Amino acid sequence: MITLLDGGMGYELKLRGVKVPDYTKSIWSALALLEDPEAVVDVHLAYIEAGAVAAVDHLEPATHLVNCCGANFVTAALPELRKFTTGPIGGYANAEHVTPDDGDDRVDVDADVSQRKAATYLNPDAYGEEVQRWLDAGAGVVGGCCGTRPKHIRRLREILSAG
Repeated sequence: MITLLDGGMGYELKLRGVKVPDYTKSIWSALALLEDPEAVVDVHLAYIEAGAVAAVDHLEPATHLVNCCGANFVTAALPELRKFTTGPIGGYANAEHVTPDDGDDRVDVDADVSQRKAATYLNPDAYGEEVQRWLDAGAGVVGGCCGTRPKHIRRLREILSAG
C-alpha cells in the first residue's frame, strides 16, 4: 500500500493570503498556527479532500524520504536510497524540475536563489509522471512539498487509484 502525503503547506497558505514570512528568517509554520489556525486547518482539509491520507509527522520512524528539492532529484535519489535500507522509502518534492546550470560549487552561492533560477514548474500531470517514476523505483510514500497544491495531490490520488 502506498501512503499519500499532503502537499506544500507554506505555499498554499501564502496563496490563500496568510502572512507567511520568509522561512529563512522565521518559524513560518508556527507563526501561521498562532495567527491564523483556521487557515492551517483549511489547508490540511483541502489536502485530505484531494486524497492525502497522512502528513509527514504521522509516518513510522524508519521511513526514509527525500524532500524539498526538484522532483527530478527525488527520482535520481530513490534508487540510491534503496541500496541502504529495506524499510519504507519515498519522496515529497517541490513541483519543479531543477537543471543546475554552470556547476558553481562556491560556498557563498545562495542555494535557494540558484535552485529557483534553474527550476521549471511542474503542473499536476507532469508532477504525477515524475512521481510514477518514484513508485516504479519502490517508493511506498509519496506527496508534495513547495509549489505543490491540492490539485497535485488529487492527481497523485488518481494515479494511485488507477494503479
